[in-house]
Amino acid sequence: MLNYICLGIAAVLVALDQLVKFWAEHSLSQVDTIALIPGVFQLHYLENRGAAFGILQDQRWLFLLMTPVILAVLA
Repeated sequence: MLNYICLGIAAVLVALDQLVKFWAEHSLSQVDTIALIPGVFQLHYLENRGAAFGILQDQRWLFLLMTPVILAVLA
C-alpha cells in the first residue's frame, strides 16, 4: 500500500514540475523579468541546453545514446 502512495506522490510531483515548466516557457519567455518582490525576488527565463550547469551544451545526441546504455548497465 505504501508503494502506491509513494508512486502517487511521485506522479503528482512530476505533473506539477511539468506544469511549472510549461508556465515558465509560455509566460516568462515573453517578458524580461517578473518581479515578485521588487528589488528582492525576480523571476527570469533561462534555458539550460546541457547537463548540470550547461556542461555538454547542445550535445543532446550524447544524452540520448548514453541513457539506454546506463539503464542497461543498471538493469
